[in-house]
Amino acid sequence: AEDASAAEDGAPTVAVIGGGIAGCGTAWSLRRSGFRVTLFEARTEISGNARTFDWDFGMGRKVKSCCSVTAWPPLFYKNYTCLLNELGIGTVHQPLSWFLNSKVPGAVGMLWAADPTPYDGSLRNVLRKDFEVYERVVRFSDRVCNLFTFRWAPWRRNDTPSMYDAHTNLGLLNPLNVVPLYSLFRLMGGSELWWQVVFTPHYTASFLVDKLRPFPA
Repeated sequence: AEDASAAEDGAPTVAVIGGGIAGCGTAWSLRRSGFRVTLFEARTEISGNARTFDWDFGMGRKVKSCCSVTAWPPLFYKNYTCLLNELGIGTVHQPLSWFLNSKVPGAVGMLWAADPTPYDGSLRNVLRKDFEVYERVVRFSDRVCNLFTFRWAPWRRNDTPSMYDAHTNLGLLNPLNVVPLYSLFRLMGGSELWWQVVFTPHYTASFLVDKLRPFPA
């Protein structure tokens, strides 16, 4: 967009494509900053994925589900949090209480993700070695990523974690950007059984995908 002082009427024009939370938030912020904004949305209504949904149960019976977000860590979604605070929209903290009950031979047990306690029947006991391997993988990944993104630098001591860290400093040169997490886990001694029984069902619920092997470490 051109500088405001360069426009004849003092109000430069900006086009925003998409009427989801990102597009609406951008248009709203630009409008507050004095820009003249045109928001383009292909559908008849704005909101993107943030909308209610009518579930058809047959026999003329429908149930409307509310607009909700199940996985939204405020620590990483800083812009989203700022927008909601500015608009005065309240939120409710909700821990993710995902529960897994496995009957797969060799991995029979339960796992409550929110509870790290290795209680009787917990998969944390049954597959203890794999959980330990995964912890080492996470520590290794954190150290490598912190090295390339300069998290160790004095000027970043007070920085909070960010989902955009990978794009800062030398982050784009980080080899773990192209090394799959699956490959690193198996290389360090993790089993295929743990990946299929524990990791895949747990994180498919987070990422809403069923193919996790290509995910970078």
